[in-house]
Amino acid sequence: MKIRLSIWLIVCMAIATVFSVAQKHKQNNSKKMISFIQAKQKAIDTVIALTNHDKDIVLWNEKTETKPSGWYFVFTTQKYVETRNPHTLKFGVPSVYVSKLGEVKIVPTSIRLENFIAATEEEALEKATKNE
Repeated sequence: MKIRLSIWLIVCMAIATVFSVAQKHKQNNSKKMISFIQAKQKAIDTVIALTNHDKDIVLWNEKTETKPSGWYFVFTTQKYVETRNPHTLKFGVPSVYVSKLGEVKIVPTSIRLENFIAATEEEALEKATKNE
């Protein structure tokens, strides 16, 4: 009787340990999603740092795109937003992608935003299907 009870306790403890490890692994792998406001602030902070606090650069809110994996923020000059005059553009001002997990990527100015979005969304979809 004592041996059966001991074996039963060992089995229960082993199951509890496995369950505890699985829960910790799940918690470590499931990162907390950020909000749009948090993503927007990350994008603004990134561009401020990249452009050395250039006060002419603004977030072009109308061009912000929301996708399943995150947000794409477009920055340009205030004058360009108002006039659409290409002479008021500043070259080298990047767009910024912020994933819903908080990862920040600078969109290279040599790549069209549409192409970057397509590639990033495809990559996110592949990651999601691997994790399922």
